[in-house]
Amino acid sequence: MFESRRRRRAIQGLREQIELENLQQADKLLKEASNYAELDPDENSWSLIAQYGRSVRQGMEPLPQSLTEMRKVSRSLALLNSHYKGMLRNYVTYVIGTGIALTPSWKSASADQQKHLWDMFTAKNNWTLRQKEIVYRAFRDGEVFLRFFGEGERMKIRFIEPEYVMDPQDKYPYGIETDPEDAEKVEAYHYSLDGQSVERIPADDVQHIKLSVDSSAKRGVPYLLAEITTVKDVDTFIRHLLQYIKVSTAVVLVRKYSGMSPTAVKEHVAGMQHGTRYDSKKGKDVPYQYIEPGTFFDISDKQSLEWQSPQLDARPLLEGYRLLMLKLSAGSNQTEPMVSGDASNANYSSSMVAEAPPIKSFEDWQQFFGGHFVNIFRRVVRLSETDEDQPGFKAARNVSRDRLSDAKADEVLAVHGVMSTQTWRGREGLDPDVEKENLQNEVAEMLGPKRKSVTAEDKYPPEEHEA
Repeated sequence: MFESRRRRRAIQGLREQIELENLQQADKLLKEASNYAELDPDENSWSLIAQYGRSVRQGMEPLPQSLTEMRKVSRSLALLNSHYKGMLRNYVTYVIGTGIALTPSWKSASADQQKHLWDMFTAKNNWTLRQKEIVYRAFRDGEVFLRFFGEGERMKIRFIEPEYVMDPQDKYPYGIETDPEDAEKVEAYHYSLDGQSVERIPADDVQHIKLSVDSSAKRGVPYLLAEITTVKDVDTFIRHLLQYIKVSTAVVLVRKYSGMSPTAVKEHVAGMQHGTRYDSKKGKDVPYQYIEPGTFFDISDKQSLEWQSPQLDARPLLEGYRLLMLKLSAGSNQTEPMVSGDASNANYSSSMVAEAPPIKSFEDWQQFFGGHFVNIFRRVVRLSETDEDQPGFKAARNVSRDRLSDAKADEVLAVHGVMSTQTWRGREGLDPDVEKENLQNEVAEMLGPKRKSVTAEDKYPPEEHEA
């Protein structure tokens, strides 16, 4: 009996020893990971994004100073980095395209007045271009503030820079005043240009669009924030790859001497030098010889010339570049050709079909921004959420695998009564009312005015008829 107890104790002790060793090994790995040095030490021209701080409400939100730094980095990349700039423009191109058109039914009693107000608003605020800038700012800065000025026909909207939405007294975090009992109900926005005087703007006068955060968060975050490090790695990789290619294409002339004393070799080399130049690495002047194209060399039988090159092959390194492009593609939810600009290994018909993740993503963003544009419409025409004649919206189509086949399929649906002609026009991005009027005008032009029968008086002038 005592023997079995000793065995159980020994087994239990062995288990505890194994668990202790596992914990020690895990602690060692964690310490090594925390002390891991970054592969690219070149950080002089890059700003460090501040750490996240604890939010006032649920979840985690960046601190105000962190948001400012994030926008600063994102805006800098949008101007100076080709890949970052291209990804931002892709969102504008594929989400907005020819525009997101609002489609009210215009059947309510006040439809004529609403249509007049909306037409005046879109004309005064250049709504076609304003849509594109809204999407661009949203993805670049993570949020957009639109302020409404005036009423009725005089209503205008202007952008508020996110940096100016603040409260210097820090009474309202992030410059946004909310209901103490409801974090999603905004009561006012605090606006300050100089960091001292503050203007309180009612929430009804501001449309706030925010990205990459929860609905309870006060401020948005640049959408491509997670890709900033990868974009930096791409630039570093390309810079090193160009140096690699430059070295691989370098050619060196090697002169060999045989049967000559060191003194004779020195005198011969000195006679061929063109001068000296300062070498910053050696800290002194060094001799050099410049060989122009077409130069002839007269050498003796004791000399020989050899042109040597490293002959390095940079093609295997391009796979590393493609991996970085795939990482950017995954983070931005765009196809690899969109990010890299290289469509040699893909085509539109295979990567931009309805089932492709980018198309689903762009359609999702169209729904997101379309909902915000509907809210803007309600503000302009003074339409509440409970009123009748609520508008819908129609976004541009990004998929066209085979336009002829798509058109034939729509024709079958229209002929068999499954889809109306008005819906068909909407799917093509056409205004049903405008197209209906155009068709009526074309039919009227084809028929022309009603012709009367030709008589002799119509055929000949009066004077000739009398003669």
